[in-house]
Amino acid sequence: MLVSGITAQKELCLVADHGRVDAEGGEVALEPCEDAVREGDGREIWMLDPSGKMSTLMGKKCLSAPRGAQGTGKKLELTDCDLAATSTDRKSQFEMSSDSRIYLAPKTNLCLTIAGKNLASGLEADVAKGQAAEASSSYDSVAHTAARAVDGNPASYWASAPGVSEGSRVALAVPFKKARVNSVDIDWEIAPRAFEIETSEDGYRWVTQYAMDDLPPDATHSHVPLYGLRSSGVRLLMTAPHPGKLMYGVRSIRANSPVLTPVVDNCKAAAKLADARDRWFLSSVAEFEPRIKIEERNEMLARGELINKL
Repeated sequence: MLVSGITAQKELCLVADHGRVDAEGGEVALEPCEDAVREGDGREIWMLDPSGKMSTLMGKKCLSAPRGAQGTGKKLELTDCDLAATSTDRKSQFEMSSDSRIYLAPKTNLCLTIAGKNLASGLEADVAKGQAAEASSSYDSVAHTAARAVDGNPASYWASAPGVSEGSRVALAVPFKKARVNSVDIDWEIAPRAFEIETSEDGYRWVTQYAMDDLPPDATHSHVPLYGLRSSGVRLLMTAPHPGKLMYGVRSIRANSPVLTPVVDNCKAAAKLADARDRWFLSSVAEFEPRIKIEERNEMLARGELINKL
């Protein structure tokens, strides 16, 4: 495992994002080491061979970075190891130094480091907060507008106009600058029986990523995993009320995006950062048994429950 030196409440490890260890062009991320180990899919296990290639154990994909453009915080991604080795626009060789830095080799002044804000507020930020939310229906134009669902005030809420019925579709949309969204959290004031979460590449065309058709009438919270999907917004589509309910209400809708991104950047610039985010520590893994996790994954694929993870 590669444990980051960055100051945090828990040790953070470099991982294949959301366990996509075999995804061509897959992203890498930071995750609490204990959480990554608990997932059991090998996302946190890397192999460094004598040539300097760093690959995922399960997926055999190599960590690579763009050539050139030094000092610009280039993102890392997973690439076929053979292709990465022969590519003219990628570099996939790394070298661990005695000062616990990982240099992009050969002969560069780029180091593996971390871009992003400090960790005072946690590993994720709400990219929906304060954005220009819109609703297809609102109870009024002041107290319960769409903006109330993203104002960060737990006492306020958006409410639809009364008169919703089975099959009527009420949408609450929140656009934001394109970001990687790990999950969406909804705090309900008046929960629907059925709802969907949609995402958009361009802010105009929406694609359903999650659907729920039996939410309990007393539900106060829903957590929707999106597995790091890149989107320019989220849209909550409510399609059916509970019997006796004439409207929908949402206290808050949050789109959770990671605040830290592993990158390669100028070593001298990275060394000036106070939180040791340019330092990495190797931790060996004595054994790893993926069989149970693989069986669970295959069963979920068969049931169609892993669409967003592929």
